[in-house]
Amino acid sequence: DKGGVNLITGKLFKEFGDLVRNVARDDLVRVLVVRSANEHFWLAHLDVNSILNEVNPPEDRGEILNEWHSNMEVLRNMPKATIAVLTGRVGGGGHEFALNFDMRFGIYGATKICQMEVPLGIIPGGGACVN
Repeated sequence: DKGGVNLITGKLFKEFGDLVRNVARDDLVRVLVVRSANEHFWLAHLDVNSILNEVNPPEDRGEILNEWHSNMEVLRNMPKATIAVLTGRVGGGGHEFALNFDMRFGIYGATKICQMEVPLGIIPGGGACVN
């Protein structure tokens, strides 16, 4: 939680990637449920400042999956049920993250989903909108 809005930061991204890979390898885990402790924001979007402050921004990798897409592939393809409990607002990268789960459940009247890149004329980069 950063400033009252759950943002995808580098730290959260790494922790989630580690979690997904560990769950995928653990034969005792059968279901992964992800929910937010913040009832108003499930996951808002990528922390843009984290990109702008990168010392060595990633180069164009062509067809090689970057770490985000690799983690989402593991999430999408693991032989376990994955469930996103969407409370509050879900936007941008948070929306694309949610689309990688097998099931998504929201709360009528409380869950608000948006893909803010679309009205800005930007192609969503998280991959799930096209998978």
